[in-house]
Amino acid sequence: FLLDLNPHCLKSNQHFFGKNNSVVAKAEELPFGNNCFDFILSFDLMEHLENEESANLAIEEMDRVLKKGSGLQQMFHKITVIGEEGIDADATHHIKWPSSRWERWFSDKGWNVQKPTSHHVPIWSKKGIGLYPVKGAFYLKRD
Repeated sequence: FLLDLNPHCLKSNQHFFGKNNSVVAKAEELPFGNNCFDFILSFDLMEHLENEESANLAIEEMDRVLKKGSGLQQMFHKITVIGEEGIDADATHHIKWPSSRWERWFSDKGWNVQKPTSHHVPIWSKKGIGLYPVKGAFYLKRD
């Protein structure tokens, strides 16, 4: 399933992939039963939530819908943290934590970071196109 707050994004998913397996909903109130997904993928979500309370609710909801006892309890969260010095670069990012704080936050929630990653993304600005480091991709697992 693809979940988004924006119905236009979900319509694009249907157009590109030909599937209507999408749901309009908030991450803090997932419309799914307990223990129904093998894996959770969160892509550019957490930093867009309003505050830490919303992030806490979202991670609790993701944990709730994730299957327990399968040995697979895993999540992947990609959080756009464009270098530590550029933390305020995106006005739509409400939670502007550096990657080290995200890693501690996940750990405090009981999720072990298996493989933090970093990569580069293209960013367009008045200066042209540049590649900027992203230090916020986390593969998480419960032991």
